[in-house]
Amino acid sequence: MYGETKCKDVLKRILEQNNFNKDEDNDILDARPSSLYNITSVDENSLEYTYIGEATDPYRLLDHASQSSDLPSWNSVLLITYGWAAPFTDEDIPPSKNPERIRVALSCIVHRESLKIETVICMMENLDSNEFSHVEYDTNGTGQLADALQKLFDPFKSAMKNIPKLKEMSNENFFI
Repeated sequence: MYGETKCKDVLKRILEQNNFNKDEDNDILDARPSSLYNITSVDENSLEYTYIGEATDPYRLLDHASQSSDLPSWNSVLLITYGWAAPFTDEDIPPSKNPERIRVALSCIVHRESLKIETVICMMENLDSNEFSHVEYDTNGTGQLADALQKLFDPFKSAMKNIPKLKEMSNENFFI
């Protein structure tokens, strides 16, 4: 796990790089694609990353990434997606139509070996300000998006389960 400070920092740098807070029209944000990054290195102060790709649908983006020949070299992946959040109501109102909606940017980092997920969610509570006013960090990523992120590393999870069996077989069958 990278920790709260590094996770918040990497999201902030990517949002600044993509000029997220500089958009004048919130409708533009609806068309902003999800983006995927490979965490390439970690030092004591920050995370470094390389761009993998983007798509309007984060699930398609993850599906495409799962077919990448580079996947075996990725130790962790960062997904950033944008959307709306709103309080739950008894009515079937999508968050984007709810009068109490807020704009959010969500980053999720999934770690290949542990499949643990770290999330940072930035909330733009005042849409007129066009700036994020609240940031939350969490290590209990759950739900459909978390499942899709963890599925990205499924081939490695099953391979890691087989390593002890392979070692045991090699000790029994090949060494005298």
